Amino acid sequence: MESEFIHIMSFINRTHGSIGDKIYTTIDYLEQKAKILAADRSNNFLHTTKLQKMYPNVKNIKASVRDILNEIKLIK
Repeated sequence: MESEFIHIMSFINRTHGSIGDKIYTTIDYLEQKAKILAADRSNNFLHTTKLQKMYPNVKNIKASVRDILNEIKLIK
């Protein structure tokens, strides 16, 4: 759970520059990752075919995060 959060925050920090204002504090992703993971890297991935069939209208994570950041920018 914490690893997923750090990964998402790292993605947000990389993407928010294209949207505008700095929204989140930068997290040192590699340092945090090293604290919780035994290996530096993993080639595992989530097979999403079943989820995509069940929920065809759900956007991918990049599009979803970008949309949320745009909404936050419009609210401020």
